[in-house]
Amino acid sequence: MARSVKKQPRLGRPPSVLSADTRRRIADAAEKCFALNGYDKTTNKDIADEAGLTSGALYHYFDSKQSLYLTILAERQQMVLARFTDLAATESHVIDKLCAIVDSAADLNAEHEYMARFLTTAPVEITRHEEFHEDPIGPLRASGGFGDLLSDIVQEGHARGEFAPQTEPADIVNMLLAVIGGLAQFAGFIQDPPAHRRLVDAFKQILRGTLISTGSVRRTSLAAATKRNGHRGATARPKHAAG
Repeated sequence: MARSVKKQPRLGRPPSVLSADTRRRIADAAEKCFALNGYDKTTNKDIADEAGLTSGALYHYFDSKQSLYLTILAERQQMVLARFTDLAATESHVIDKLCAIVDSAADLNAEHEYMARFLTTAPVEITRHEEFHEDPIGPLRASGGFGDLLSDIVQEGHARGEFAPQTEPADIVNMLLAVIGGLAQFAGFIQDPPAHRRLVDAFKQILRGTLISTGSVRRTSLAAATKRNGHRGATARPKHAAG
């Protein structure tokens, strides 16, 4: 009588690695679907199809679309913020810190095709949907802590005299949020990494004061001053009385 041969299990990656790979596929698929279609129009089936999974497999990792959205948003924000914070810490001056941050943003845009659009649309999605307001920290996730990082950088620079004394740190932070946020929106919706890199380089030139030629500024200022003085002279010329 032939002995039965016990089959040996096939060797492969351990379940923990398979699970991590699957979760990463879900996260990447969710980022793409939410970025391109928005929260309302994206379904769990859309995400599962993009990830190459069944909808049932999706629920093994996330119990709802809301949970999936907020979790992926928080993870992406934390990843970006950690990268910006680490790079800023390697520089000593405000300009160098800001240049390092926007350079890193350009690198991230080239590495992650849909992340910029996903992150820049998140504040609108958070405020638009009531279900996010049930999560007490949900609305806070919309900023991702980037404003706090910029505030720390500006406050430190202001204390060291790196800004004009009459400037308000809060105004500087809001201006930087508007400009860097605009660069991120360009990256997310135009989706042209080389063009985004050129805009980042131009912004760095603005920070360093090299975008506009100083000679051009002097000529333009002198011409404007001459024009104003000529206008004042013309309007101040006394009228001669009729003889």
